[in-house]
Amino acid sequence: MKNGVGKPLLTLVWVILYLSMLFCAFQPGAVEAAADQEVINAAGNAPSMLSLAKETENPIADVEYIRLQYDTFTGGALGNKTMSVVNLQPSFSTHLNKDWNLITKAVIPFISAPTPEGRKYAVGDSLVTMFFSPRTTGATIWGIGPTMQFPTATKASLGAKSFGIGPAAAIIKQNKQWIYGARMTYMHRVGKAPNNIDTNLFTIQPIVNYSIPGGKGLSISFNPLISCDFSRKPGDRWLVPLGLQINQVIKTENRPISIDIGIYKNVTRTSSAPEWNYRFQLTFLLPK
Repeated sequence: MKNGVGKPLLTLVWVILYLSMLFCAFQPGAVEAAADQEVINAAGNAPSMLSLAKETENPIADVEYIRLQYDTFTGGALGNKTMSVVNLQPSFSTHLNKDWNLITKAVIPFISAPTPEGRKYAVGDSLVTMFFSPRTTGATIWGIGPTMQFPTATKASLGAKSFGIGPAAAIIKQNKQWIYGARMTYMHRVGKAPNNIDTNLFTIQPIVNYSIPGGKGLSISFNPLISCDFSRKPGDRWLVPLGLQINQVIKTENRPISIDIGIYKNVTRTSSAPEWNYRFQLTFLLPK
């Protein structure tokens, strides 16, 4: 697939995301929810902005945010070279009716990677995941839905450049100090693989977040993305990172921002994977 095709596809993804934002803003459920929130505020029981920001660690929370995640990879197959990825990760919540939410998440990667021909800069394939989740105030919440891959990669060597689709599921339990659970996806290629890169990927992400008492928005997270690539040969499929992230929530003009710093080591990795992953991310909570 040539770049002349990749650019219109990238534009299409941006249009879809923009339209989804408009839909979330103007659909009747959002208006109803806003009215409900005004009643809660009037009663003096509105949740704190810091507690809402903490829920950005919850993949099916009824919150909206924009996340910028910067990852640097080194070691392993990269040797002493580095690869950097900036992921733009918007998350939107739509109140479908009084019983159900639709949580829509996107990941758009911007990649800087070393190659035999020199360093390349490109947009990678984009991911969109949707969770249909019951609107419940209980301690345990869950969601199921589809996950989709869009061929937005602008360089053949930095993306599959093919469509993919599969199921996604998440279950989360939370209390005053803890958020824990897991998110799982399975993605399979649809149609042809124009650059002979197949997509047959299973992922599971354990999610553990502990808010430190008296820490004023400080918490520790464990949420590595474990994957099994079935398109690879047996014995060369699993990627298992281990590590931790430190999260600090701050307020800026009454708008909370979550700052995360983390480090992960791939204790089990494929032959083409790096060994180390250093992470820095900013999450901006959006008003609803």
